[in-house]
Amino acid sequence: MVLSQFPDIGLPVIRRFDPPTRKRSGAKAVVDIIGAIPGDRAFPLNFQHFAQRCVYHYSERLALRPIALSDAWPLYEATQVEGFNDHLLWQRPEHRLPVFERIESIAAQARNGRIAALAAVLRKTGQFVAVYRFAPYADGVEMSLWTHPEFWGGGFGTETTRLAVQAAMNESDAPRLYARSMHENKPAHRVLEKVGLDPVDLGSIRDEAGRERHYMVFRIERAEWAARDLREGLETIDIKRWRAEEDRRRPDHLPTPAVPAVPPATWVVKSDSLENLPVLNPGRVSGPHSRLR
Repeated sequence: MVLSQFPDIGLPVIRRFDPPTRKRSGAKAVVDIIGAIPGDRAFPLNFQHFAQRCVYHYSERLALRPIALSDAWPLYEATQVEGFNDHLLWQRPEHRLPVFERIESIAAQARNGRIAALAAVLRKTGQFVAVYRFAPYADGVEMSLWTHPEFWGGGFGTETTRLAVQAAMNESDAPRLYARSMHENKPAHRVLEKVGLDPVDLGSIRDEAGRERHYMVFRIERAEWAARDLREGLETIDIKRWRAEEDRRRPDHLPTPAVPAVPPATWVVKSDSLENLPVLNPGRVSGPHSRLR
């Protein structure tokens, strides 16, 4: 599944047009022209800090880590699968070099703080599942996603997308999150709507072959995300809490039973004889015979 075409930051929108108003059952009209293009009034975000915090999020089967050049290997394999390149701005590569150059460019932009780039992997094995990219877009943040064809189906598309939304909303103060998907990519549209994003705009862009391609823009507002129960199956690594829980489970860390405090004994000697006097604490004996030699 490809939710976005991973365009370079700042690629111009060739033409914008108003989509016909359409409604869904039980929902309001979803037409809301954004009126901004990538890079215009971009929301300020420290993407390096954002990426460092995103890796603490995980789901039932997936974990996040920073993107690496080695991710180009499974990504190149994905480009050789029929259907993977249909919704991208670039054609199927004949050689692995273009894929490595693309991943290297994404990683460099992430190091420079222009974007955040992460990979989703299986928690059990660390196997590569998907690549995420978060970038400035209009008055919020845009997420893009490539999923390896091996994980098309089985609910992985929904899980990877929901994890991206969760991480983005928890680790930034962006007022809204966007995603762009090619107009004909209906499976991606269904996934986006399932995790809470609604279609709000249409746009056009030219791919690397010069063809004009149409895409849809999806969006979720922070207030809407907070009001929905979209976090089922998603968790956050909490080292401090986990350590405290582990300490409580260890037998050698069981709390010591409380012992009532006993005040030190103070002896008051009233006899001139010290015979048979049980002195417990000679240092605290007081009275006329308190100085013992």
